[in-house]
Amino acid sequence: MWRDPEKRRDLGLLVVRIGLGLTFLFIHGGPKLLGGPERWARVGGAMQVFGIDFAPTFWGLVAALSEAVGGGLLLMLGLFFPWALIFPTLTLLVAALGHLTGLIPGGPGIRWSWPSSSSP
Repeated sequence: MWRDPEKRRDLGLLVVRIGLGLTFLFIHGGPKLLGGPERWARVGGAMQVFGIDFAPTFWGLVAALSEAVGGGLLLMLGLFFPWALIFPTLTLLVAALGHLTGLIPGGPGIRWSWPSSSSP
């Protein structure tokens, strides 16, 4: 079984798919879903990046569902794979733009100090 490169490739893809799915389910989407309407409103407030400032609770719930269901369950099960990842990708794009514009804390204003090989 392990000598066949096709089976090793399939096993590797399965491990990556399950690992990413668990990450989306338990680190990204799950806590947002369990956070309730207060958390959904905070998450949905990131839509202000695009000038959408109505119904932040709805947008937060959509973001949580897209990460938990689309990025988590459907990715792990391999169902509707390309279509299921459209919504989590859009959700993470909104998050990235929110960080870059400063709407979400933790954007470019935070400076990381990287170790340097040269001494001052």
